[in-house]
Amino acid sequence: MGALLNWGRSFYMAELPNPDRVNEFLAKVSENDKKGLVDLQNLSLSMGLPAARATFMAMIEAAQLRGKKKTKASNMVRAFSPVTEHGCMQVDFRDKDTGAPRVMYMVLDECPQKHNLDAELDKLKPHATEEKWGEILKHLSYLVYLGRMTYCEIAKANVSLIRKIFGLPDSHPCTEYLSYKIDPSNTTLYIDPGWPTRIGIFIREERT
Repeated sequence: MGALLNWGRSFYMAELPNPDRVNEFLAKVSENDKKGLVDLQNLSLSMGLPAARATFMAMIEAAQLRGKKKTKASNMVRAFSPVTEHGCMQVDFRDKDTGAPRVMYMVLDECPQKHNLDAELDKLKPHATEEKWGEILKHLSYLVYLGRMTYCEIAKANVSLIRKIFGLPDSHPCTEYLSYKIDPSNTTLYIDPGWPTRIGIFIREERT
């Protein structure tokens, strides 16, 4: 859990938690605490899972699967987890001009290659104080980290599906499909630069 909560660490270098250590920790906590941790885990998963599903759907389109093969692969993607909510990161702040309390939500969602991140951030930045904006940027880094971590875990757990989608041999490591690349111009996440669908940051005034 330490890596998740270390705001000072760049999300480019963030490490994935060791599953064995997480399970060992969960075995020692009380049932109430365990439930709370599971709820937190599901919340984190809900923020990254929709992006991972969208990326796998982009794989299916890139592989030009059709008919029963496409249906079977799509159903497997939907079955990644029973979590169906599209999680968001809530930002509570006071408008720097009016002092009124406001709430906005940051989410990861499908976007085109030329996603306009500046336009999204401009929905929020002019209304936040400089101090609050620095805090918001840390939250954005964490959101991107969650997206990358969630995709990496799901991809590694579903290498066999990736092989089936692209018709690769069982020995293929699928390395190029196991982690997101990041476009520094707009912080979009992608697997193949030629695919039209990427994952980007959106700022919304209502929950998804």
